[in-house]
This record gives sequence, structure tokens and C-alpha cells, in this order.
Amino acid sequence: MSRFSLLYSHIEILQQVYESTLTEESPRASQPPHILLPLRPHQLIAIEEMKKKEKNLQQGFWISPKEQLFSRFAILGDPIGVGKTLMVLAHISQLSTDGLRPHVPLPTLYSASLPSVFSLRIEDQTQNLFESLLVVPHGIYRQWQETLTTHTTLKCFFVKTQKDFDKESFVTQLRTSHVTLVSNTLLSPFLTSLRARGLETSTWRRVFYDEADSIKLTNSVLPSAYFTWYITASFENILFPNQFYHSTPIRLLPASLIEKLHPEVQSLLQRYVDSHPNVTFYRVQSYSAFKDFLSTVHPKRGHLVVRNSSEFLKQSIQLPALLRQVIRCESPVSHRIVESVLPDSIRQMLHAGDISGALQSLGVPSHTPTTLLSAVTSYRENEILRLQSLVSVDDERDRHMEMIERYQAQIHSIRETLKDLSGNACSICYEPPSTVLVSPCCSKLFCGACILQWASQSSQCPMCRASFHPKDLLQLSETSSSSLQPGVVPPPRLSKTRALVRLLQQSPPDGQWIVFSRYDSTFEILQEELQELSMPIARIQGNKDHIAKVLEDFQSARIRILLLGSKHAAVGMHIPTATHIILLHKMTHEEENQIIGRAYRFGRTSPLHFIELLHEQE
Repeated sequence: MSRFSLLYSHIEILQQVYESTLTEESPRASQPPHILLPLRPHQLIAIEEMKKKEKNLQQGFWISPKEQLFSRFAILGDPIGVGKTLMVLAHISQLSTDGLRPHVPLPTLYSASLPSVFSLRIEDQTQNLFESLLVVPHGIYRQWQETLTTHTTLKCFFVKTQKDFDKESFVTQLRTSHVTLVSNTLLSPFLTSLRARGLETSTWRRVFYDEADSIKLTNSVLPSAYFTWYITASFENILFPNQFYHSTPIRLLPASLIEKLHPEVQSLLQRYVDSHPNVTFYRVQSYSAFKDFLSTVHPKRGHLVVRNSSEFLKQSIQLPALLRQVIRCESPVSHRIVESVLPDSIRQMLHAGDISGALQSLGVPSHTPTTLLSAVTSYRENEILRLQSLVSVDDERDRHMEMIERYQAQIHSIRETLKDLSGNACSICYEPPSTVLVSPCCSKLFCGACILQWASQSSQCPMCRASFHPKDLLQLSETSSSSLQPGVVPPPRLSKTRALVRLLQQSPPDGQWIVFSRYDSTFEILQEELQELSMPIARIQGNKDHIAKVLEDFQSARIRILLLGSKHAAVGMHIPTATHIILLHKMTHEEENQIIGRAYRFGRTSPLHFIELLHEQE
């Protein structure tokens, strides 16, 4: 499929999603019997649509007067923070009054069917039929458990550890519960335990996968179910798994086509145009487990999404203000020297302060003493050697010669810049040193922090490679140091770390801060820098019990600063007491939405401060 035909296919499916979004006029369910909190209008309308989808998709859902759609799965795709947890539990509640077994036989398309010859068979009903299974990421298991016990009267079976498999009441609890809650890490041993008890033919009335696009499942064996719900705000990942397209064809779409699209589809396409050039990837973490469902290329699959319209959500929820702020920070000189030479992925690491990750991406083994500039120069020199070996043996000689010349020019530019900077700057970071240490071998200047960190990894001078001992370094006095830097003016902007420290020092007494980065190694350095603050700090990592304890301490203000990775740790967490969210580097629109949704969600009553610390080049 060409890039344009794939794009047109995506647009058509997105049109189906947004043209069928729910509004204030959509049919509305009654308050379900087991839900203690009064549901908002958008939740009642969503669960009415969920009931219609689940029942009708199995028997034939009319999407037009002449066409029926059949499916064994659907997607709850409302945005982050609008109360999808309660929607799921309310859906379980509203259907719990129906008989456990289907009222009508459920047809299944025979696997060998073709357009020219096909057959439908009635699925045999198992004796081991259970109500609802809810599979959630282990990091938010306790949140689901708390919501179930606090806000519902549903009969729940909480599978917390493998010890639960050995209880005599194990099967009885499965049979008598409205919902069984299990974490993704326990799903595989849970299914193994069922098989060991002779229940390998067990089937669930429905199975839910929370954070379906990012949940990690350890194998491809999934529980059998009459119906499956995928819960995620990033529903595009489920509709277009493992597909991608570049922003260029979007920019070439005819205006006459865009004018006919739903306004939210137009806004989505415009975001891709505004961030050009970029490549949009749709990823599902556990695609191998879900492939029997998600490998579909059916052109009508947009009708499988249950989602409220943006305007209706604003009316129904009415959140307080989201206060956005961008603070521009000074990037290190060494980063500015090499920025134009590096791939975008490595530049992002540098903007986040993940130097070790950047060096490893440049081919430097961990714990190998080297500077960023040396690593970048070696990286380009190795590329030149590789291209020179190809010049005489392939058909792209001219292109490779052009690349060699460009890389040689980049290396020359870096070296010339270093000559201009050398003298009064640190020979490692090329910043004006505050505490000045001089090497005993070649008399080069270094920042105290830079050379001492180097000495912890190597006994050789970073410049002349002579052996030295840290005690042999000569420290210049403040008078000598300042005489080396006549006319040097402090940078007009703070580094990201110092800007963060200043923000935290100015924190209101009740301020609770979440600091986000895509790269976990950033936090290892940051925690050391933040020790000067008298504010309790913690990272989200580890097993579900530890995560639950850290979140509990943050909610009760025993912890004031939370360091959170945006890739995995942030997904699905509900952290309503946060007053400030800080991003340490530029994130994608989808990442920002996921991050903001941790605190800016249904039920919030106070404004949320959202602050980005960005370099000028971000």
C-alpha cells in the first residue's frame, strides 16, 4: 500500500470515529446499581453506548441501512482524566443484571472462509463461564482496587499474589464475583493455575485490558472471552498498530478533502503539519499477544470506538484552569557545538540531560571515560571510514562522497570552535569554570566537578593522556580565576537543573511537584542536585506495593517532589494532589496529554501549573 493510500485509509477510519462521537443528545443509561458515585452525563451516555456495542457487535451491528459489522472487541477511547475507570465498572454493573450466558447463540465466521465461500457457525458454550476479568498494569493495580472497594458495591476477587491461586475458595470466588482484578504481571501464572485445576476451557463474559496500547504481557496466551474491551486514550494505536507515515503526504493533501473532514480530524492533521518534518508511529507494546484482534485491516473498524465529543466533555466535566508556562534555559556549550551534527534522538537525550544515554547511542560503552565532543568526533570519523569503504563498490558513489565531505566539514567546524573556546574555558565542558583546577601534566583548565568526575573513572588526563592523581591538581584562587576571564558575563539564563532548583525553592508551602523525563537516567543526576532542598523527594519505580506506598506518601504530602518517567511509569496513574507538573524537555503532543492527565482530570477543583524547561533549540 502506497503512503498516500495508507494515509487516506487512516483518515477514513478516523472520520468514522469522530462522526460517531457521543453528544449530549445521545441515549443515556440510568445510574448503575453498584456504583456509589453519581455518574456525570458523559459517563452515563458512554456506558449506554458500551452496552449497545457489546451486545450488537456480536450479533451484527448496523452501521448503515445496508451493512452490518461483527466484532469480538471494541475500544473505550475517551481522553485521559475523564473517568474511564468508573465507566468500565459501571458497564460491568449495568450488565450484571443480565443472565451470565448469552440470550441468543453467538455466530462465528469459519476460519477458512473467503469472500467467494464462507460460513457461520454457532460457538459451543463452555461450562466454565465467568463474569468479567479486568487486566491492569501492575503499577496502577492498587488504584483500581481502591476504586472498586470505595466507590462500588460490586463483588470483587482481587488476585494480588500467586498465593491466591492456592486458596480453596479460588474457583468459588471466580464464579461468584462480578469482576476479577489481576495485574499484567500475574496474568500468565493466573491462566496457568486455571489450567492446572482443569479449567483450561474457561471463558469470560468479557475481558478488559486497561492502558491497552502500553500494557506489557509476558506471553501470547490470553484468556478466552465472548467480548474484549481495550481501554486507552490513544485509540489510534489500537486501530493502526505498528503502522507509520511521514508528515510530508499530509502537507500535500488537497484543501478540498480537508474541508470535508470532521473538525477534530482537521485539528489532528494540522498538528502533524505544524510539527513537520516528523514521522507518526502507532505502537502497541503487546502486539504479539493481541495480534489475532488487532491485525485486522477492516475498513470499517473506526465504528468500534466509544468516545465522547470534546465539546460535550467540556460541558460535562468543567475542569479548573490549566496554567501553562515555558521557561527557556541555557544549554551547555558542548551541547550547542555538536547539536547540528547529531541525530534527533540523541539531541533529545542531551536536552533531557541524559549524557550517558547519548554516549551509548554514539557507540561509547558504559563507564568508558570520554567527553561528549570526543565521542561525537569519533562517531563521525567512524561514519567516514564506513562510507569510504563503500565508495568503490556500490552504485551510490556520488551520494556517499557528498556525505563524506559533509561529515569532514562537521568535524573541522567542531575543532575550530574548540580552538576559539580553549584558554579560559574548562577543557571538558567548555563552560567558564567556577572552581578552577589545573592539570599538573599539560596545564589545562578544568571545572572542579568535571575533572574530579573524570578522575573517578580514569587516572589519565583527558587532554594529554598522561597519568595523574587528583591530589596533584592545582586549584587557582578566586583572584587568579577571575583574572583568567576578563569581561566574562554570567549567562542570562539558568541551566535546567538550576532553574528547577529555583522553582522548587520558591514553592508555596502546599506545593506538590511532579517532575517528568522520558529518560530515567536523568533522575540519577537530578536527585543528587536536589539534595540541597529540604523537601522530601522520591522516584516512582519498583513493584506495585512500593509504587502504592510512594503515591500514598505523595497524596498525604509526606513526599513533596515526585520524579516520574513518562514512558511507562506515568501511564494510568491518578495523582490529583499535584499542584505543579514540570517537563525537563520537549515532549510529543501525545506524551503531554498523558502527563497532564495524571493530575488534570475529572474531579479536580484547583488549577494545575504545567511548566516546561526548554533550551532555545527545543
